[in-house]
Amino acid sequence: MTSTSETEIIQKMHLLACEAVERDIDGPSVVLYSGGVDSAVLARLMATSPKESNVRLYSAGIPGSIDHFRFTSFLDLAPQRIVISKEDLAKAALELTNICDPFSLASFEDCLAFLLMFEALKRENSGDLPRSVFAANGPDELFCGYDRFRRIVDEHGYEAVTAEIERALKLANRLGKEVGRIASHFGFALKQPFLDPVFVEYCKNEIPPDLKIVQQNDVLRKRIWRRYASWLGLPDEIVLRPKKAMQYSMGIHKAVIGLFKVGTLKKPTFEISSDAESGET
Repeated sequence: MTSTSETEIIQKMHLLACEAVERDIDGPSVVLYSGGVDSAVLARLMATSPKESNVRLYSAGIPGSIDHFRFTSFLDLAPQRIVISKEDLAKAALELTNICDPFSLASFEDCLAFLLMFEALKRENSGDLPRSVFAANGPDELFCGYDRFRRIVDEHGYEAVTAEIERALKLANRLGKEVGRIASHFGFALKQPFLDPVFVEYCKNEIPPDLKIVQQNDVLRKRIWRRYASWLGLPDEIVLRPKKAMQYSMGIHKAVIGLFKVGTLKKPTFEISSDAESGET
């Protein structure tokens, strides 16, 4: 059970999330659905919005990856599967730097994942697809989803967590601009309602960090966001699913490292910075 104060926070968060989603809806839409808590919350809000009458879910993955197998029905919607071949990945990786300018290995892999999804959406639907594509970016930064937050809170306390949230949001917005460029390149408009400024300001400044992450090895994290997901009626299978970075769950990271090793891709000029996630929970 949540306390009264937590319930009030969840209700306010829900109001602002709904408003952010509705501001972005301009007709039939696609949701990039991974089966994790963030994309499930987004899909729930999209499907129940009074402005939304036609939402499609798409999941993507390399054969053998986690997301390749995670295609379960949700809200009576069966996510449509995008299968990404290793050949497609290698070709897309070579093309990526002509479209955007990744700033770390993690951002390179994130951009590559989105490029592959946008490319596949356009190819497999022959233009019969809504222009607006929704992505659930933002909660990992706002609610301490990344594994580094566990280390930071245990080693340096909640003040350091607050500073890291701010830094992470700057990186998320920077990455969002690059992904927006990729979306535009393929004729799509990227929508990221959980990075809406009003929603971000409330979650960043009004929700105490100890409601997001607890000390002493919090392997779950995103505590109040998960309680919100449960409040929305999402099943525990989704609510309690551990964080797995997109490039790992889709199989992107392993494939990219392989391309570096065999020389298909030149080693990146950027260094692997602290925003690169290990993919571990």
